[in-house]
Amino acid sequence: MNINQAVGSIIRRRMKSLEMTAATVAEKSGYTVQTIYNVTHGRHNISIIVLCDVCQTLGIVPDHTLRDAKNSLTNQTDSDIV
Repeated sequence: MNINQAVGSIIRRRMKSLEMTAATVAEKSGYTVQTIYNVTHGRHNISIIVLCDVCQTLGIVPDHTLRDAKNSLTNQTDSDIV
């Protein structure tokens, strides 16, 4: 797992807890469904602006999201890191 995937995982969990679909997040944040899908699956490097907008839509703090993603990566064992 890389940082993009870790951030995407956190965003997906938040969307699930709010019962929001990618379409709903896209509509509320002003991005396309494809962009939200790419973010939530760690497909591309996420820009700070997109991260901030998506986090605001979901009511989470971007720096906490990045910190939690980084922490999830450092908690992996060496054999988990590809």
